[in-house]
Amino acid sequence: MHQLTVRNLTAPNAAGNTPLHTAARYGRLRELPAEVLTAEHLLRKNKSGYTPLHHAAEAGHLLQVPAELLTREILLTRSNSGYSVFHRAAANGHLGQLPPACSLRR
Repeated sequence: MHQLTVRNLTAPNAAGNTPLHTAARYGRLRELPAEVLTAEHLLRKNKSGYTPLHHAAEAGHLLQVPAELLTREILLTRSNSGYSVFHRAAANGHLGQLPPACSLRR
């Protein structure tokens, strides 16, 4: 059985996806250790340039991300195809998942 360590949760597969990418996609971020829920790890890109935050936004799980990490800069992080975290939330009807304190205004 694997332990939930930062190393195990951030090890990429051939496509560059980590278990953190998968946890974000399926709404399991709250089950992970706090050491993994950092900007550094949540912004790790797979080969398509998508981060765990892109996956969380697309699937409607942004409320599981610590609100202090949902800054303008992070929300505007772009994939290789030019999609930001904000784009993925908007495209899939999840803008309401953004915390009230989150703003795209400078």
